[in-house]
Amino acid sequence: GMDEATIRQYDLTANEVAIFHSSISPIRLYELAKLYFAPGALTLDVGCGVGRDCNWLLNNGFPTYGVDASRQMLLKARYGYPHLQLILDSRLRGNDGLSTGVIAVNDAKSSKICWIHKRGVPKPKNHPNKGFP
Repeated sequence: GMDEATIRQYDLTANEVAIFHSSISPIRLYELAKLYFAPGALTLDVGCGVGRDCNWLLNNGFPTYGVDASRQMLLKARYGYPHLQLILDSRLRGNDGLSTGVIAVNDAKSSKICWIHKRGVPKPKNHPNKGFP
């Protein structure tokens, strides 16, 4: 699963991630979800972080559960979107030192669609290379 040092980094940067995510919207991802996801099908947002995409999915007809290894990220998600169904699970894969986020859904025909992104672990605010790659 995800190592403790990686989880700790996400816990330390939860505020920065929440601010960053509130300033952008992944329009292309949302377009693809509308095109390929089956409305009403159960959706799992693995690596849901602060809950922005989980909230969008839920508000657009996809019953969604969010899963993340960072307790602080989920606390931000709970604060920003109190109606979300959230799960804390540190068994998320990422032993190469990178985080992996997946949004997936199965439709009635059992087809799947996933969005996968990889990025380095965000740095704490006082780190000289702060920000997100």
